[in-house]
Amino acid sequence: MRRGPFTESRFILCEGFEDAALARGLIGTTSRHLPAFDVSPIPDLADAAGKEGFGDAFIGSDAVRGFENIVDVIVVADNDSDALKSFNAVRDLLIKAKNEGNLKHDWAIPHHAGVRAIGHPSVSIWMWPTPGDEGCLETVL
Repeated sequence: MRRGPFTESRFILCEGFEDAALARGLIGTTSRHLPAFDVSPIPDLADAAGKEGFGDAFIGSDAVRGFENIVDVIVVADNDSDALKSFNAVRDLLIKAKNEGNLKHDWAIPHHAGVRAIGHPSVSIWMWPTPGDEGCLETVL
């Protein structure tokens, strides 16, 4: 794990380094209109890469000092060739981590991409390029 303590009340967990860089850039250019966020790619929180690493990253982030102050988590992942399958893969990893007792907090489980589910923390899963469309970050760009 390469991440220090959380300092904000909102957290964006991204599939890759490029996704995290784009999120930071977007926040930086619109910071007067957005609340502050901590942003991390999966490898900052887990010894894993790609969508398969989200489960370990959920567990890893939940254990980082300051996570108790996180109220909202946004998860950013690629749709790849099957948007529903990709969303469900990320969601299923969160459900698994929660059901196995690997999370200290009561993470919400979203039922649809881009829709915030209320919990502690509240969670929304955002899919690149948009919910339902094939593609990834490069498609957005």
